[in-house]
Amino acid sequence: MGLIEDYIISLVNLQGIIQKDMVIKIYNRQNDDKIKNISLTEMKVDNQKLDEEYLKQNKIEAIDDYFVHYVVNDAEIFEKLKENKEEAPYYIPKKEILLKYKDDKYFEDYEEYYDLKNYIKENYLDDEKKLNDVMAILRNLVKIYKKNDDLVETFINELNIENITKNSLTTLSEKLLEFTLHTKSWWRNGYSTEELLIIMRESNDKYKKSESEMNEVEKYLIAAVNLYGTIHKDKFIDIYNHYHKDNKIMNLDTEYLLADETPISMDILKANFIEQYDDYFVNDALINYEDTVEYLKMKKNKPYYIPNKTEFIKYLDSYYFEKDKHYYELLNFVKKEIVKGDKEYAEEILDDIQIGCSMSNKFSTIMNEFQRRGIIFDSEDQVRKLSELVIKFYNNTRMWENNGHTPNEIRRLSNLNKPKKKVGRNDPCPCGSGKKYKKCCMNKEKN
Repeated sequence: MGLIEDYIISLVNLQGIIQKDMVIKIYNRQNDDKIKNISLTEMKVDNQKLDEEYLKQNKIEAIDDYFVHYVVNDAEIFEKLKENKEEAPYYIPKKEILLKYKDDKYFEDYEEYYDLKNYIKENYLDDEKKLNDVMAILRNLVKIYKKNDDLVETFINELNIENITKNSLTTLSEKLLEFTLHTKSWWRNGYSTEELLIIMRESNDKYKKSESEMNEVEKYLIAAVNLYGTIHKDKFIDIYNHYHKDNKIMNLDTEYLLADETPISMDILKANFIEQYDDYFVNDALINYEDTVEYLKMKKNKPYYIPNKTEFIKYLDSYYFEKDKHYYELLNFVKKEIVKGDKEYAEEILDDIQIGCSMSNKFSTIMNEFQRRGIIFDSEDQVRKLSELVIKFYNNTRMWENNGHTPNEIRRLSNLNKPKKKVGRNDPCPCGSGKKYKKCCMNKEKN
């Protein structure tokens, strides 16, 4: 065994899977003795044989061009992890830290780990060995699996807890959520969720600082994708020209990214989470082939919501959305009844609910925003009232699949476009008065 094997093991323990060329890149960045090639068919590094037995003892196998932890034995999980590796940055610590990951039990210290551990020790478990085992199980659940909705249940089952008070469960859930947000994950390329959010915010801030450097076409294209989710180049030309009657564009070349003679920066689009799909510009949350095709089907033949110019350009900010009375009714209920006056927390929850609504997620998925935060409801009546307010908010949220319209607006537009049935003189009046049409509304309509 040699240093390169230690790198492979360390990187796989940190990342779950890692492409052979990425191993070369990281190794060469941190070491003077450079390597040129890794062959997985011959299991060689340049002309030197890899110690396959040592890798197997450390639960490493080779699949395609990747070194893979044996836990990733499901083809679907492997493919999804590969997608993640392409979409997010890698966490690569300094050499002395990275090589500590050769021990699959190693983790970098973080406050939320010890905060949760101390809480469990004080309230549930004083056996240090058992406590460390439980913490390792929880940490591995976050590290290895994409969904962590069962952390509370796992904890209760591991400790065989039969009775737990509501207040204790609420506090435990909050601490587990913080623990989850700060635990490094294979699904975040070795980062924690919180670390990745900070990187994304910094990237977004960097884009905001350069907003003045954007040309008009770039600004309106970003706003259009934020509002509509996807937009065809020809529809974008129509919308852009609607707002720029004195300075129209005639053509948008998606191969060379030119609106007439005006260049569009792909770097600026990517910084704003926009990708290309054929002649469409697409929010990268939908860039998965099946998602894009499905959304294009749902959007087909639906009219576009075209706000006034002032309102439209607000969508240049990816966090912007309209806040009507239904938003504030739900916000006030969540703040007062669910999170006991914490307005900032209530706003954070509604931001996530709004994203789910705009993407037309299922009602159960939207309500899961409360469950994943470990929120315990007081009663069935509270859940019923909350559900009613969420449904109203959902029906008045601007949705990508509705080309920016709300579900209520789409229903009204649909009813307006239905052919009206002709009413005979002697038919019951459509107004519901019980009179004949000729004795009721017919003369009113003529007048």
